[in-house]
Amino acid sequence: MSNEELAFLGTGPVPTAPYYDREYHELEREAVFRRSWLHVGRVSELTGTDPFLVRRIGVARASVLITRSPDGVLRAFHNVCPHRGNELVAEDAGEARSFSCRYHMWNFGTDGTLRAVPDEKRFYDLDRSACGLRPIAVDTCAGFLFVHLDAAPAQSLQESLGPFGDDLERIGFARFTDFEQYSCDVAANWKTAAHNFQENYHVRWVHRPSSGGRATSRENPFGYNSSFRFHGRHGGGTHWIPPGAALSDVRATAMRAAPPADDAPCRGNFDFFHLFPNLYIEPLGGFNTFTMQFWPLDTERTRLVVRVYRAGDDTSASARFSREYTASSLMDVHVEDVEVIEANQRGLRSGALEHIHFGAQEALCRQLHENVAEMVRTYLTGRSTVPARTDVR
Repeated sequence: MSNEELAFLGTGPVPTAPYYDREYHELEREAVFRRSWLHVGRVSELTGTDPFLVRRIGVARASVLITRSPDGVLRAFHNVCPHRGNELVAEDAGEARSFSCRYHMWNFGTDGTLRAVPDEKRFYDLDRSACGLRPIAVDTCAGFLFVHLDAAPAQSLQESLGPFGDDLERIGFARFTDFEQYSCDVAANWKTAAHNFQENYHVRWVHRPSSGGRATSRENPFGYNSSFRFHGRHGGGTHWIPPGAALSDVRATAMRAAPPADDAPCRGNFDFFHLFPNLYIEPLGGFNTFTMQFWPLDTERTRLVVRVYRAGDDTSASARFSREYTASSLMDVHVEDVEVIEANQRGLRSGALEHIHFGAQEALCRQLHENVAEMVRTYLTGRSTVPARTDVR
C-alpha cells in the first residue's frame, strides 16, 4: 500500500510520554483495558461437565471467573464475593457445581446466584437476588475466548471484530485445540513491545541471524507486508513471502513434514491480525498457528505470552518434528526481538526525545498509538475531575 493510502491514520510525529509516563499508564488501565474486549484463552480449555476458568487481569486490577454449564452456556463474573469482597475462587481451573467463599462460606451457583448464607438470620433484610456474583460480558470467536468488564458493553464482540471475526472463522482457528505456551517479562512499555510485532521494517537487520536474509529480496528489500486491513481499532494484513526463497535443509524438511492444509485459505501468503488492544494472531501455513499477548505489568514492564496451537495430536513423528521446529524457530526470533525492544524502551525513557516518527509501513504502530490516545482523551472528558496534566496524548 502506498503512503497516500495509509495517510488517513496520520502522518506527523507522535509524543514519547505515553511510553514511559506513569500517570498515562494509570489512565490506560481505566480507559483501555477496563473498556475493551480482552482475549483470555480458548473455549477448549473449558473441559468437563461443569468447567470453570479463573483469569487474573492485573492491568485491569480484575479477577474473572468463567463458567460453562452442561448445556453449553458461557457465563463470566467478577471473581469477588459480594459479602465482603473476598476473592471467591483460588484455583486457576477445574470443575464445580457451585462455589463457596473460603472466608465465610457464602455459596454461589455456576449461574452466579447466591444459594446459601451461613447464619442468614443475623443479616438485616438480606436480599439474595441482589447479592449474586457481578456479571461481565463473555463471548467467543473462532474458539478464542473474550471477556469485557462491562456486563453490557456498547459493542458486542461480533460488532467490534466485524470482518476480522469473519476472517478468523473462515480460516478455521476453532480446530486448534492444543497448545504449548511460553512467556517472558520484558523491560518495556506494552505499546513498545507491541509495536515491534506491528512492522517488518526491522526484520532485515534484527532477524538476519534467524532468517538468514530470506525475509527480503530485491523486489521488497524491507520485507514490507503485501497489504494492510483495518476495522475499528483492529488492524492486520498479509505477510509478503519472497518468491523462490531458498530454505535451509532443516527448514525445508520441516515444511515438507507439515500436515497438508489445502483447506487453509491463508496458505502461502500469511494473514495476520492485531486485535485491539493486546492480541496478535498469525496462522503458520495453516497447519498450526501462534498468538502473542502483551500484558502490562507496570509502566515499563510487559509480559509476552506466546501460544503455539495445533489441531489435535500429531499423527506422525515427522508432524511432531515440524511443529517442534516451528515453535523453537519462533522462540529464536522472539529472543532477537526482546533485546531491541528493551533497548528501544531505554531510549524512550531517557527523555532525549519528545516525539518519535512512524513511517507509512509502520501503520499498525500508529493505529495502536492513536487508538489508545483517543480512548484516554474520551475517558478524561467523561471524568468529573480532570487531572491538571492533560497534555499527554
